[in-house]
Order: sequence, then C-alpha cells, then structure tokens
Amino acid sequence: MVVGSVVGLLCLSVILVVARSEHVQSLREERTEILRDLALLRAGLEREITIASSLGSVLMADVAITGHMDSKRFDLLSREILAGSRVLRHVGLSEGMVVRWVSPLAGNESAIGLNYRDVPAQLKGVLKAIDIRSTVLAGPLTLAQGTQALVVRRPIFLSPPNRMPRSGPFWGILSLVLRTDTLFRGAGLLEPDLPMMVALRHAGSTDPKAVFLGSADLFADPEAVILPVSLPEGQWDLVGRPKGGWGKRDGSGPEPLVFFGTLLALIAGAAAFGGVTWLDRKREAERAMRDAKIRAEQVLDELTKARAELAQAERLSSLGALVESVTHEVSNPLGASLTAATFLEEATQDLEKRFHGNTLRRQDMEEFLGNARRVSDVTARNLTRAAQLIESFKQVAVDQASDARRSLDLRSWLEDVRVSLTPRLNRTHHVLEVHCPDGVIMDTRPGALFQVITLLVIGALDTVGESKARMVLRLSVTVETGNKVALVFQDESLPLAPEDMAVLTEGGVLVGGGAHRGFVSCRSLVTGPLMGSLSGRSGTDRGNTLVIRLPRVLPV
Repeated sequence: MVVGSVVGLLCLSVILVVARSEHVQSLREERTEILRDLALLRAGLEREITIASSLGSVLMADVAITGHMDSKRFDLLSREILAGSRVLRHVGLSEGMVVRWVSPLAGNESAIGLNYRDVPAQLKGVLKAIDIRSTVLAGPLTLAQGTQALVVRRPIFLSPPNRMPRSGPFWGILSLVLRTDTLFRGAGLLEPDLPMMVALRHAGSTDPKAVFLGSADLFADPEAVILPVSLPEGQWDLVGRPKGGWGKRDGSGPEPLVFFGTLLALIAGAAAFGGVTWLDRKREAERAMRDAKIRAEQVLDELTKARAELAQAERLSSLGALVESVTHEVSNPLGASLTAATFLEEATQDLEKRFHGNTLRRQDMEEFLGNARRVSDVTARNLTRAAQLIESFKQVAVDQASDARRSLDLRSWLEDVRVSLTPRLNRTHHVLEVHCPDGVIMDTRPGALFQVITLLVIGALDTVGESKARMVLRLSVTVETGNKVALVFQDESLPLAPEDMAVLTEGGVLVGGGAHRGFVSCRSLVTGPLMGSLSGRSGTDRGNTLVIRLPRVLPV
C-alpha cells in the first residue's frame, strides 16, 4: 500500500511539472507571436505617418523660393497634394501665425483667419515646429471645425539667393490635417480579424485620457507587449494583447494534462500495489528520461527559432525607421528642385512671349539671367544633396536587412552610416564625428555592426532627451596587432554606474542604466555574430567610453 502511494505521488509530481513547463512554453510562444505581429503593425503605422508627413513639400518649396503665395497658386498646388493622398482631409496655410488659405474651403470656412496664438491647444505644436525648424505631429486634437484629427505642422522658412535653402526668416506654417480612422485602417490597426487587442497613447503618460485608440485597460496589463512608435519629434506607445487573454489562443491549458496525469498516477499506484517489480519501475524511469530528453531538445529548437524570428523582426523595424528618416530628408531637396524647375519654366515661357512680341527689353533679359543662375544653383545643390543621401542609404539598407558577411572599406562604410544617421541627429543639436584611417579593409557582417553603432548613438541621444546643450559623439578607429580593429565610441551623455558598466562588458541583466538598456544588445551582437569583445569605462560627471575590438577577417 505504501509503495503504491509513493509511486502514485511521484508520477503525479512529474506530470504537474511537465504540465507547468508546457504551459510556460505555450505562453512564451504566444508572446513571441504577439511581439512579431505588433512590430509589423508598428512598421505599417510609421510608414503611413511618414508618407503623410512628407506631403506638401512642393508647396513649401514654392513659398520658400518666391516669398509669397496667392489664392490661385494655392488652389493649384493644394489640389495636387490632396489628389495624392487618401489620408489627407484638408490643407491649411498660414502667413505668420494667421491662417490665410484652406483647401477644400467647403466645410472649413471657420479656419480662415484663425490666429494660432488664440488657440492654446494648437499653439504649443506650432511654436515647437518653428523652434526646431522641422515637422511636428500633433493630436488627435479638436479642430476649429469641431472634428477630431491628427495635424502635421511644417514650418516654412525663406530661401534667400546665394544662401543655404530655407536659412532665411520664418514665413508661415503648412498644416496637413489627417483622417485618423483612415490612417489607422491603412496601418492595419482596425482590421476586424486582428488576432489581438491594440491601443495607442501618448508616450510615457499613465493618464487614461492619453489613450486615443483602444482601451486604457490594456496598458494596465503587466504582461501586455508595448512598443514605441516613432513620430516626427515625438513618440506614441502601441500596446497589444491576445483577444481571448493570455494562454487562450487554442482553448487549451494545463488542465487536461493534469487530469490525465492524475489518472495515470492512480493507475501507476495500483500497478505498484499489485506487485510491479523493481525491474519494471527501472525500465519505466529510463523511458521517461529518454522522453524528457527528446522533449527538452524540441523545446530548445523551438526557442532557437523564436529568437531568430525576433531578430528578423527587429532588423525590419530598424530598417523601417531608417527608411522613414531618409524619406523625410530626401523629400525636401527634391521638392525644392521641382519648384525651382517649375519657376524657371514659367519665366522662360514669359521671356519667349516677350521675344516674339518684340517687347523684350535689356532689363527683362538681365532679370531672367539672374533668376536662371539662382534657380540653377538651388537645383544643383538640392539634387546633389538628394543623390548623396540615396547613395549612402542603398548599401546600408542592404546590410541592415541581411546577416551576410562581406568585405568593406571601413572608412567609406562608416561615412555612409554617418550620413544615414544624419536625419536622426538633425532633430537635435548633437553631432557624430567619425575618425578612421584610410585603407582599413574588413571582412565582417555589416548588418550587425550597423545595429551596434545605431544602438550606441540612439542610447546616448535618449539619455539627454530634450536638452539644448550640444553633445559631440565620437567614433574613432585604430588598427591593432593580431588582426584586430578597435572601434572607440565616446559620448557626453549621463555616465553608466560602475555595476551597469560591468553588466555591459561582462554580461548579465541590466537593472539600472535607464536609456542605456539597449547597450546590452550591443554586447550580444559584438560577442555573437561579430566575434569580438567589449570593454568600457564611465566618467565621474558625464560621458562613457566603449571599446569594441573586432577581427579584421571573421573566422570561417
């Protein structure tokens, strides 16, 4: 009787452990699927916002070059802008801080004559766009027309002749009013067959009123997955959770296994009580160990696949952010070039009419030649800038989307990386300096190395936040003996605590460090696919220095 009870209890304990392990593994797989699907939704949302935020570049360039706008010209350009977007509700243009033109006018008459200084809810976003001289996304907010919408504010600065484009005085604000439901539907957030519940809020806020899509209860779930959504000068938080709750995706749980396990334990106890021999129990234990080993190997293989899927999702998310920045930067010089070409075409037609009408004066010809020189200069400078951005982006984008190794000229490649990060740095007063000797050829994995540099730069920028103080980030390269290359990254951000620096260089779980949490991913990339090592030190007041040593040629 005692032997049967002991055998039964042992079997029941084993079954409970296996059931718990199966349940935990199922939750991990479910969380991995939610994280992957949420990352794809985030990429779609950032794509929609980026496309919408880049609209209106032609109109802005026209004002920047000519220094004025009239109703006929505004109607012509705004119709082209509205025709190219399903998300755009209407376009508004202010001269100074007062709205002068709106298209379409029907239904938006109340916006004409609106002074932003009289509307505190909109004034903050307008002043921020002017202060940083860049695009700002506001909302959702209530418009003068009484509707809810997202509003893209794009400040317009004049482009004086023989000076940098848009380096002149402030002229006005271009407002692009977006349909929130159309934008969210285009990103896939409103799909009825979405396998999870999602919600959006303004980043970092715990106020339920800050949630403008979905239920605020999702953010209170400690198991919910939250990802940051990058905006023009800001962030949202995107949260996701399975519709039926965690552990319910296939309607199963550990209960059936526990039930059958209990039944099996009773049977095993009865068999032992009935005279099961010691040899039979030994064989059963050996069989159970073999099965457990096979199951453990299966679980390890599944975890390895999940980690690979997460790495691919992170690469795609980083590539989406890179595309967003480059698209935003390229749209400005291309828009300015198109407007300049249109202006020159109209001036040429006017000159041709005067010539054939025998009314052409010397003064007209001199004025035309002066305008042609200025327009040609503006067009050449802007197209050169766009070409440089696209050329730098091409190879970096290919490397980021792949784990493949290849040979590269380190100095040229680092310059492409610096140019690709310029749109992100342009939102701040901070700069990235790269120092690398000529002729350093490496055979490595550029995609992993690009992620390391990006994590270091973004981590340093996040620690200083909205600070106006100028920070210099330096990346220096030296060639060492023994087929090694040392990349030394120095920043002037908040220093890591000694225990956090030890975690970064020696491995472990980072408890403190705040915005430097991404540095731990650097270590896994450096010591993993790049086959290198990491060391570092923190200053007493400001700054960190990280030394990354990599082989010039990766071992086979």
